[in-house]
Amino acid sequence: NQDEDFTLTLNSEGLPSEIFEGQIVITHNGVGGQTSIPITMNVLDEVVLEERVIVLDGGWNLVSLNIEIENNDIIDLTQNLVDNETLSMVKDGDGRFYAPFFNFNNIPGWDISEGYLIRMIEIDDLICHGIEIEFDRPIQLHRGWQLVSYYPRQSVNARISLSGIVDNLILAKDGDGRFYSPIWDFNNIGDLSEASGYQLNMTEDVELIYVVEEGGEVNSVNDRDYYYSDDDVSAFPIHLSTSINMSLLLIGDRNVNGEIAVYTNDRFIGSGHIVGGKGGIALWGDDPTTDEIDGALLNDKFNLILFGEDGKREIGFEVIDGSGKYRSDDFQVLKLQTLNTAPEEFGIISTYPNPFNSSTRVRFNLAETNHINLDLFDLSGRLVENVYSGLKTTGGYSLTIDATSISSGVYILQLSTESNISKKKLTLIK
Repeated sequence: NQDEDFTLTLNSEGLPSEIFEGQIVITHNGVGGQTSIPITMNVLDEVVLEERVIVLDGGWNLVSLNIEIENNDIIDLTQNLVDNETLSMVKDGDGRFYAPFFNFNNIPGWDISEGYLIRMIEIDDLICHGIEIEFDRPIQLHRGWQLVSYYPRQSVNARISLSGIVDNLILAKDGDGRFYSPIWDFNNIGDLSEASGYQLNMTEDVELIYVVEEGGEVNSVNDRDYYYSDDDVSAFPIHLSTSINMSLLLIGDRNVNGEIAVYTNDRFIGSGHIVGGKGGIALWGDDPTTDEIDGALLNDKFNLILFGEDGKREIGFEVIDGSGKYRSDDFQVLKLQTLNTAPEEFGIISTYPNPFNSSTRVRFNLAETNHINLDLFDLSGRLVENVYSGLKTTGGYSLTIDATSISSGVYILQLSTESNISKKKLTLIK
């Protein structure tokens, strides 16, 4: 049960230009006594090296190569970035990394079938030379998540390019957190493109061969409606990649259009477009390699702000698939509440369940934008917990009250603004 590495060097000197196939036969004392490994050698008249220039933005980039490089050593490959003092870190799909500042590297070498995460201090170019490989060279995928390379020279819609593995594909993501979900028939990645890497989640081990077709009908829905790029005019900021994200699919009535921003604990974690009641957003998690909290933390709850024709407003949702809490590399589906006209009345509409055991959900209306307090009091008038305090725009809302740390009893839930108060009796039974 020991591993043994070996290197085989093939000399093509004097051989004609053609493809030679053969096999290595290894004799051992295991089951069968022999193991055969097929090999292929393609002899070319003249080796033509191609140049690849990958523009790396400041922050995290997910990239790949489609050329066979002679020297795949990570340190040598990125030396120009280190010399320019622009490279912070390189990571592979298994979490191994190269950190030049600490003179540490445990990535065995650049595998052209894989994608790599590169964090830059500032913009710079990664320049590589090698022999172009065939776009349809197979890539072995395994069950679960992995970072993969993109071989074709031309850009191809994700639905077409990944059609050969669609039966086993759970989710595909690009470096900006956009995603393609075959099960939910949603794609806001758009086209896969050269020099980009992609993250795939598979149901089982399978072989990927990229499909390149021209002029094919992709889908009756125009995927471009859902594209979201740095060039778009946005009502919300665009969250920079932290290399860690969660995919959120939003589904609502066709009259829901605009931009949606997602917040957790008043911290902005992502934004995107919603068109005809459908949209996809990457929720960015906290980057553990930075000192500040720059994304969501595990199990953070989130809320949605819609910017549409009527301005900005919080929009409620129902969790269709998932937990309604942030988890890295998770995929969740939310059903957006119907957009109604502004409520005519202020106050608490309902609490359910009531009586309740550990948590209950309260629905309330605001007839106008106001700073509100949602408080829980005992029957003596003592404040037990401030459930929520902050500015809310006109509309209907739904919040969960977590009472796991509160004793059994009867309580008064109070919604208040400067000019209005609404109360509801709650019974907690444990």
